Amino acid sequence: MRTALGGYASASLLGETPLGAGSATCVGFVLLIVALASADIERRATGLSSRVMQKLGAASFAFYIVHLLILQSVMRFLPSERTDAVAAVGAAIALAIALGLALVLHRGVEQPAHDRLVGRSARRRSRPSRAVVLS
Repeated sequence: MRTALGGYASASLLGETPLGAGSATCVGFVLLIVALASADIERRATGLSSRVMQKLGAASFAFYIVHLLILQSVMRFLPSERTDAVAAVGAAIALAIALGLALVLHRGVEQPAHDRLVGRSARRRSRPSRAVVLS
């Protein structure tokens, strides 16, 4: 993990590149992904396998769909001459609304549509079965 964070930090020090300033950060993200994948293969804890992170990952597509709409709607209610603090509060409110809506959409739309298209039996088979101990 230190390697990935070090790569991200050093990439940000490179400054401007022919592909744009943001392209240098790709080095850090690639190293971060490799480090996380290696930790996953070696079964080391990274914090990404917690129940909360699994729920957020499941709802990420719904969040992607709604976040900009919610952010623009919330910012419309803020004064046009706003301070950074007011904009930050507005963004935090938009994040909370978008996350809540994404969780509802995932549970109420995405999962039922998946179950209908794939079938409940396929979803049940993907869950690990409990071991039966015979005495």
